[in-house]
Amino acid sequence: MNFHPYIRTLLFLSVAVFMLPMCLFAQDVEIPNPGSPLVVDEFAQLPCDEFLGRMDNFFYQIEKIPEKSAEMIGIAFISIDPKQKYKSVIAQQTMENYIRLRRFPKDKIKIVRTNTDQDLYFRFWIWASDAALPDFGKIDDSLVFPSDLAKPFLLTTEDEFEACPDDRSQPFSDFLKANPGSRGNIVIRKSSTRAAAKMMKDLSKSMTEKYKISRDRLRFFLVKPDPNSPNLPTIEYWYLP
Repeated sequence: MNFHPYIRTLLFLSVAVFMLPMCLFAQDVEIPNPGSPLVVDEFAQLPCDEFLGRMDNFFYQIEKIPEKSAEMIGIAFISIDPKQKYKSVIAQQTMENYIRLRRFPKDKIKIVRTNTDQDLYFRFWIWASDAALPDFGKIDDSLVFPSDLAKPFLLTTEDEFEACPDDRSQPFSDFLKANPGSRGNIVIRKSSTRAAAKMMKDLSKSMTEKYKISRDRLRFFLVKPDPNSPNLPTIEYWYLP
């Protein structure tokens, strides 16, 4: 989704203000033995602004690694039940976008997605770049859902004023491509019919031309915001197996 530069600036400043105390009071990394792993942070799913604050603290800890331990890097483990792997993929997209936004060296962080029987969970570690990874579940880089996934579900959303204004049509399209029999229903919620129609046109063009999704696999629904539910997202991406 494209946002007015003023809105983007406000979103970035709001996140920066939240993250500042975390960076100021973060403790330095202390690695007792060069090459030994060290846990930096562990947490379950968080609101996006808090999540970005944890990311900034992770950056800070990696930057404090002593020069004699230069072979150490940051490893971010994202664990989730395979039927909900879309949550880990969305989290990975947010992390990668934020790494680019902060201009943090990409070779200093490795993101690993694993399958477990638990809800979304994050583990941030300082780890030797050439060492075997710990067993936090089966590593899974695929976007293919389990074959017994049968019911439609809300895969992801976008909102004009959220702290992480990422283009969610990209991972949504990636899942559709990885699961050829699937389809997508997209709900666009705008007060202006003209604005909703333009958003539908732009999104349809992007998904068909940029992400190569056949138009007959997509259905769009234009709805008016409900005054009794003001916190509903601007766009909903529904996945149909």
